[in-house]
This record gives sequence, C-alpha cells and structure tokens, in this order.
Amino acid sequence: MPPNTRPPVAYNPSFLGNYHLNIDAWFTPEERNRLETAGGGRRLDASTYSRAVAQKVLTTTVGHARFMKVLLLGATGFIGTRIAAEAQARGHEVIPCGRDAKAMTRRFPGAFPVRGNLAKDGVDAWLARVDGVDAVINAIGAMTGDLERLQGSGPSTLFDACATAGINKVAQISALGAATGKTRFLRTKRVADDHLLKLRGRGGRDGWIVVRPSLVIGHGGYSTGLLSSLAALPVRVRFANDGWSVQPIHVSDLARAIVDLLEKDSVPPTLDLVGEEPLNVDDVIEWLRMWLGLSEGPIFTVPAPMLEVAAFPGHVLPGWPVSPEMFVMLAEGNTADTGPETAVLGWTPRPLGKALLADPVGPADIVYARMLAVRPLVKLMMAALWIGTAIISVFFVPAGVSEAMLANLDLTGGWATTAIYGGSLVDLLIGVGILALPRHVKLMAAIQIAVAIIFMAIASFAAPEAWVHPFGPLLKNAAIIAAALALWAMDE
Repeated sequence: MPPNTRPPVAYNPSFLGNYHLNIDAWFTPEERNRLETAGGGRRLDASTYSRAVAQKVLTTTVGHARFMKVLLLGATGFIGTRIAAEAQARGHEVIPCGRDAKAMTRRFPGAFPVRGNLAKDGVDAWLARVDGVDAVINAIGAMTGDLERLQGSGPSTLFDACATAGINKVAQISALGAATGKTRFLRTKRVADDHLLKLRGRGGRDGWIVVRPSLVIGHGGYSTGLLSSLAALPVRVRFANDGWSVQPIHVSDLARAIVDLLEKDSVPPTLDLVGEEPLNVDDVIEWLRMWLGLSEGPIFTVPAPMLEVAAFPGHVLPGWPVSPEMFVMLAEGNTADTGPETAVLGWTPRPLGKALLADPVGPADIVYARMLAVRPLVKLMMAALWIGTAIISVFFVPAGVSEAMLANLDLTGGWATTAIYGGSLVDLLIGVGILALPRHVKLMAAIQIAVAIIFMAIASFAAPEAWVHPFGPLLKNAAIIAAALALWAMDE
C-alpha cells in the first residue's frame, strides 16, 4: 500500500477505551522505539497514546503511518458493530455506511457516516464514497427481502467501484457453504463472492478477500437470539437430526480476524472462519443454556413434522423467525478445516464454550432469551384476536344485537350498518398488519392501543353495562393494550 500521507484524525477516547494497540502488526521494533522515545518512554497503548499523536510521530520519523481509513457497510449490524469496535480500538478510522444516517450517528458518536443503499446505488455513487479510503468491508447480510440485489448485484457494483478507484483492501463477509449452497441466501452471496474473486484475479489485487464464517455467536446476533430462546425454554430442546453440524465462531473472534486480514499486505482469495471444534446444534443449545445459567430440565425431542409446521409460516409471513431455508442449510452442514485460518492468522478462534465464558451474561440476557421465545406466539395471538373479532362481528353476531348497542349512540339504519362493517374492516386490517408488517411493530402497537381505547370509550356510552358483565368484554381491552405494549417493548 502506498504511504498514507493524510492529516491525522482527531483522537476519540470513547472509541478506544482501554483496548491495547496491535503493536506487533503495526510497527517494526525500530518504529516502536521511536514512538516510545517521542512519547517520553510511555507504554504504547490506547490509554496513554492517542491515534493522532502516533500518526503524527510516525509520519515525521518514518515517513508514513499504518492507520487505515475504512468504509464499513453494515456498521450498525451484529457483525459490523464488532468490526467497527475492533478497528477503532486499533486506531483505524471507521466510516459507517448504511441507509439510516441517524441510526449510524447514534451508534457512532463523533463519526461521519455515509448514506448508501447497496440494493439501489450504482458505480458512480460508490466511487464518490470510496474516494480516499484505504479499505472497504461489506458486512451486510439478510435472510429475507430483495437478496438478489442486496447480496448479489449490489455488492458486485460496489466491488466494481473499488476496482476503478484502486482500493487495495476489500473484504466481503460471506457465509460458509456459499461456494456450493443451494438456498437463495447462499446463492446470492455466491454471486458477489465470485465477482470479487474475478476482479481480484484480473487486477492482481492481493488485499481482496472473501471471508466465509460459520455460525456466528455473540450478544445481539440473530442466530444467537433464536437458539438462546430455545435454550431458555422450560424443557431442554433436542432435534431429531444428528447431521446438523456447525462450527460456531464467536463474533469477537470474527471481528479480530477481519481486522487482522486488513492489516496484512497479502491475503488468500478466500478464507473459511470457524471455531476450533464442530458441534451438533443440540450441543450449541446446551452451551447457550449453561451460558444463561439456567437449570436443567426434562428433555423434549422435536419431531421432524413439528419442525416443518414451525417453518411453514416462513413461506408467507415476512419476519417469521424460522424458514425452510434455515433447515436446508443445516442439513448441508456448516463445518471446515481450521488449518488454513490458523496458518493465515497465526491463531485459531476459540471453542464455543471458552468464548462464551469470556462473554458473561446478565439478567437482561435471560429475560431477552425468554422474551424471544414467546414473541412469535404473542404476535400470532394478537393477529388472531383482531381478525377473529372482524369475522365474528360480521358473520356470527346477530344484527339486532349490534344495532341495539349502536342505537344508544343514535346510529340507526345505514349508519349502523356502516359502523358495523367499518369497525370490522379496521379490526381485519390491524390483524393483517401485525403479520404483514414486521418492520413496523411500534406503529401497529400504537394503532392497537388507540383503537382499543377508542372502542372502550364508545362502548362505555353504547353499553355501559358491559363494564360489569361477568365475561369482562371491556376489561379485556386492558390486556390487549398490555400485549401491544409488550410487542412494542420487544421490537428490535
């Protein structure tokens, strides 16, 4: 990489904390001696030596600095946040890139985020964003949505821009199995992987790499949350399939490996990143149960037909926690040899148990795991309640009963009919919205609360005796409001 002659970036201690610099990777012994001499003999670490000072001294004494300016796509995601923290702890400048500038500003105070849409933006837009950066990392991934553009053509366009701009270091975070996988998730990953490798081969870009991690475990991960919710059940869940082997890697090890690779002048075209040992999915759940500190319970083996039933809504409901594709990927296996990663990195990612012990949980983690287990059930029950109410109101409640209540509000004839069918339509739309709009949980919760309160107010005038009815038709709206608030609180 040509010497970096940019002016130093202001030191931000909130990014570095007490992390120690990777001295061996950055500096030769001669450079380190010069830095420590210039710093009055102080130890060279992030708590005593700012990035700006180190850059200034290195530029003055040896002609260049080894700190990089890194454009990170997916910086607010599970993996992206860890990569950003690792890179910043080593003194690199991270430029978060994503669709939501406000979210990036909240997550990275003091940084200068760049707005970008991987699924829509063209080469010219990305050329402007990669101008002046030393490295680009694509940490964007999804299981649903427009994967063909988000994971396929979009990253390919980004890589074209990187090639045109002469970016020396590019890392594509793919997934283990993408080279041969048959699922839509893996196929779209493979499109971008193959394009990067083609550009690397054409231009001799030895700093470009496709990283393929196995199952990534850690606080805030989707897979970790899903498996932790199973681990938090009163019973110890077991799957009737011994072929579901994975080789989990902790997210902190993955982030460390990504930044290590960026700091190397030459890297292999592809690298599988896996934990030290392969595990069955049942073993992973058991480790997570111990991680959460939960006591042992009776074993429940989930029969295969039940898994198919649980995954079926994934065909039609956006945001459903499991899908048939997940089970297909598990059946294909998700393990690899640790030899290549050890040879390249000089170290091996930790076994799952050891990594979890170094990342202890608190009471909030246990509550979160249990909450995830019941969230789909709460959503389904709430949707069923609203849709069922709409159907019952129109087809099963005698017309005379509804019209008698509405007469107390001076609504008769056509107005009463309009009110009955209009209210049922509102109920139906709310129920469908709960299922069809998983990204708008807070909006749907607010609508449910508002409608429940309005209904209680209207019913108090139309049928005040309902407050003392033995079935509590109005009092039950309080439970609906509480359930809507719970869904609001559980939204991520």
